[in-house]
Amino acid sequence: MSFGGISIDRVTVTALPAGLDATTQRQLTERFKQYVARGCLAHAVALDDDTFDPQSLAFLIRLSCIVCDAGGTICLVTARAETMGVLAATRMDRLFPIFADVDAAVASLLPFARKLSA
Repeated sequence: MSFGGISIDRVTVTALPAGLDATTQRQLTERFKQYVARGCLAHAVALDDDTFDPQSLAFLIRLSCIVCDAGGTICLVTARAETMGVLAATRMDRLFPIFADVDAAVASLLPFARKLSA
């Protein structure tokens, strides 16, 4: 199974799959470590709105630590009201900027990504 993100204007966009098991989490953690090692420091994580599992919140914090410890930034993408409610109730919306779509997330991260590559 591949968890490669795509790069849009120097921003890496990764879809967080539903049903994160230990193996999937380990693979994604390694993928994010590889990203930051290559200097990819602007990230948007698209949540699987249909099956978002609130258990994934701790994993999102782990990914955030990997990126932020390297001097990067990370945001979340979701348009589903239920997912937004979970993020607000857990105060994750204070930790992560949240956007309704990938285009808005990329537009927000683009100045940061350009600054890094300058």
